[in-house]
Amino acid sequence: MNKWLYGLLCCCLFSCQTKQASYTIAGTVSGNDYENEVVYLVPLEGATVENVDSTYIRDGEFRFSGKIDTPSIYIIRTRPIVRLKLEEVLVVVEPGEIQVKLESTSSTAGTILNNALQEWKERKSSYELKRNHLSSLLNQTDKPEIIKNEISTIDSDFSKYNYSFVKENKKNIVGSFVFKMTRALLSSEQIVDLEEL
Repeated sequence: MNKWLYGLLCCCLFSCQTKQASYTIAGTVSGNDYENEVVYLVPLEGATVENVDSTYIRDGEFRFSGKIDTPSIYIIRTRPIVRLKLEEVLVVVEPGEIQVKLESTSSTAGTILNNALQEWKERKSSYELKRNHLSSLLNQTDKPEIIKNEISTIDSDFSKYNYSFVKENKKNIVGSFVFKMTRALLSSEQIVDLEEL
């Protein structure tokens, strides 16, 4: 009898440890030009035919759902010609309902990690716009040092932001991803500090 109870307890513990949580990705698409277009959910790393999911846009909406063990970063994209108008977007597949908007500047929201990733993407986009604008002015001015100082200032500000963002999110997949993406912008002291977390 004791062996039977022990076996039942082990089975219960094992099933609790392997229980997967559900996620739903509820997507919308701007405009009426994309009916029946295919949307793909592609792992950021290690994509294969077996682990890429797809669905169709119907009435301006698409949906993915499934089970997940641990949060993972995926790309939501359409076929290449459609990507000229609908920007592909990074999404953290994690438990909960995730909202995705596919448009010229796509976005994600709805869960803690997706909200964090979206915040970083918006800050990065703003930084790149400012930096590209300033860089374009370098050849059009007789005082390039002023422009270079402004570029240096926004580079420094973005580096500080990345450092604090990674530090705050170091223990999750978004922090690890941003650390990998922005490592070249961080000082050696910042890198050492973040690697010790």
